[in-house]
Amino acid sequence: MEEDHIEIDSVLVDSRIFETPYTCDVKGYRCNSTCCYRGCIIRPSEVKRIEKHISGILSYLSPENREAIKDNGSFVARCPIQCPDGCDIHPEEATSARRFFKEDLDFRCTLLFNDLCVFIYTNHEGLKYCAIHSYALANRIKVEDIKKIDCIQYPLMVYRSNGKKVLTIQEVPYLSHIPCMNDRKGEPMYKGLQSAVEILLGKEFNQKLQAYGRRYIRKTKKQK
Repeated sequence: MEEDHIEIDSVLVDSRIFETPYTCDVKGYRCNSTCCYRGCIIRPSEVKRIEKHISGILSYLSPENREAIKDNGSFVARCPIQCPDGCDIHPEEATSARRFFKEDLDFRCTLLFNDLCVFIYTNHEGLKYCAIHSYALANRIKVEDIKKIDCIQYPLMVYRSNGKKVLTIQEVPYLSHIPCMNDRKGEPMYKGLQSAVEILLGKEFNQKLQAYGRRYIRKTKKQK
């Protein structure tokens, strides 16, 4: 078993997710959606479900962002143009995301505009938010029913090691500039990121994870 991991339903779980606080709070961190500094990985099925809502999503974007999508012909990037020197996706993130792809599917990213994902817009307070996320909330749609898995899973990731699935935290140098990874706030990750866990590993696994997490917290409090 990997060091400091707990096995739950045949998945090795990084024990830090029971103790590490996390919240996505653009206003609180004043981070301007820093985690969207590059186009997110997107699969064909995700393109189709975004396209079903595209007119509403585009209404959040600036004329310049809408024009960038129009000029590109899509919100999906053209790899040779966006990354002429080769794919910029960090290998660890690519490995985590590829579990959702079949080998014959196209591995692409969303379009970048002004060094941010093209779906980022600025609200009346001057804060930068994701148009897909805002559109979903405004229309009472589950964010995970529209948003890309690469976005939803952050800051978690799943990979395989010696035939086992491993659930852990994306903590590598290329993410060190993101405020929420440095100034920890909110509920422990296992509790606050339940939607992401369900998408990554299923509802049944999440139920077992939550049950273990409650026992873990009670035990930790008794030891203090």
